[in-house]
Amino acid sequence: MAGDALTTHAWERNMGEAARIFARILKPQGVFALFIDWRNGGLLQDALRAAGLKVRGQVVWDKSRASRPYRGRFRMQAEYVIWGGERLPRGDIYLDGVLRATTKTNGKRHITEKPLALMEQLVLPTAPGGLILDPFAGSGTTGVAAIRQGYRFHGMEMVPAYFRVSVDRLTHEARGPAA
Repeated sequence: MAGDALTTHAWERNMGEAARIFARILKPQGVFALFIDWRNGGLLQDALRAAGLKVRGQVVWDKSRASRPYRGRFRMQAEYVIWGGERLPRGDIYLDGVLRATTKTNGKRHITEKPLALMEQLVLPTAPGGLILDPFAGSGTTGVAAIRQGYRFHGMEMVPAYFRVSVDRLTHEARGPAA
């Protein structure tokens, strides 16, 4: 939410700094995927390229008709994922360019919580057993997807309440099913 209150110039500056950090820590075989709405997709791609990252494309997340309707306007039913990496580690899979996963309308742990089914699809390009980094971890859904598919996970979250939710959720997931 804090990013929505930024001016375009401030948003570009912040994303430029973030992209430079991503470029510094991403391994040559690493893959990145960043959610973005329709307003800033081009700016994000520019920031990533300026930082030296190779943008490979854009994936559409179709949220389904569960997304909020607006009277007299089109439904905000899609969100976008800018993804890429220098060398793609997985030549053994084919992934769809439109991902369909219904967003929750109730019971969310975070205002922008992503469906687990969506995140399970987005981690697939990572090398088997690889490391998933989520610098905007929120409630930890990416981490749950990573753990369930055998990846290692590092998450960052600046809001203490969401950090706690994420830690609790990931701890529970790492323990596995109750005996």
